[in-house]
Amino acid sequence: MRSAKLLVLSLLLVQPLGFPSAAAAQERAREAGNQANWPLAERFSAEALRNAVYSTTLAARWIGETDSLWYSWKDARGTRFELVVPKTRTRRPLFDHTQFAADLSALARKPYEASALPMNALRFERDGRSFSFVLDSVKYVYDLATAALSSKGKLTRDQIAEERTAAQGGAPTFRAFAPDSTVFVFARDHNLYLVELKARLDTISQVDTVRITTDGVKDYSFGARDTTENRLQQDSADNIRSRDPRVRASVVWSPDSRAFAITRNDARAVADLYLVDVLATPRPKLVSYKYAMPGEEKVPQQELYIYRRGEQAVTPVSVPRWKDQRLQNLHFTTGSDRLRLVRRDRLQRNLELIEIAVAQAR
Repeated sequence: MRSAKLLVLSLLLVQPLGFPSAAAAQERAREAGNQANWPLAERFSAEALRNAVYSTTLAARWIGETDSLWYSWKDARGTRFELVVPKTRTRRPLFDHTQFAADLSALARKPYEASALPMNALRFERDGRSFSFVLDSVKYVYDLATAALSSKGKLTRDQIAEERTAAQGGAPTFRAFAPDSTVFVFARDHNLYLVELKARLDTISQVDTVRITTDGVKDYSFGARDTTENRLQQDSADNIRSRDPRVRASVVWSPDSRAFAITRNDARAVADLYLVDVLATPRPKLVSYKYAMPGEEKVPQQELYIYRRGEQAVTPVSVPRWKDQRLQNLHFTTGSDRLRLVRRDRLQRNLELIEIAVAQAR
């Protein structure tokens, strides 16, 4: 105890000599005019720290229909690609990085380092025996069995887009599946649709589709895609494709797949905010969207709905507490009997965690 008191006393005695007081620091800040230290801020920006922080998350990708997966990881030694085979409990390099860099340099006629390979997206074939990637508009294919890297020539802009989409796991699906994969929900033209599968995913064509909302409109929507003004994508004079109007709905399924919850914003009374799209062709155009400015009375109002399997429509749930409140973190407990969520006021000064009995929700 005596040594602890002596240590505290010594720190108190040393502090005025070695460290400036808070008052002194504030005085210097006032003398400097409270100017922002932009050079110091830039030293700690995301871009400046990129080479020091390296990888902070791991995004693993499954290989074809197998249980194996691959991922890339960057640390002080550089970037490496790893293969994981759960069946044999092994993890090893996806390929020989040194030989891969040498082969790529020879094909591309440009030097590449084994610790800084330029690929960031790989597309595996369904059999998992080879993968491809695009670099400088050229497609390359690597055979895992023979460790051979080959060039397939330059791709068109559309082919590059397709390759990148496939490498990222394919186009985002509009299907919001339940955990048991026997039903999914999607939104179209601002309303919700439920699709009951007669079997599992291998017979997905045999389905029953039910419209479970009817009052969805613009600015009071469960989800929609613009299929009028900007719906046509013209690849050439003779090849015009329209966009799929179905979009993924932000539903939260219960663990037993018997119910889901969803929120909807009513922004019909909110004023428009205008912007000029300077990249539009052949000339800039005026665009608008709903946006509530700070202090305005009319802001989006959020509503809560619950759907139970077997019913014909969603059920609105009244959870009023504060004016202009927001709802977030929707989640069910172990089954579908109770829904929990957080509601907070507009000024974010108050929030509550509430629980709703689904059977009694009205």
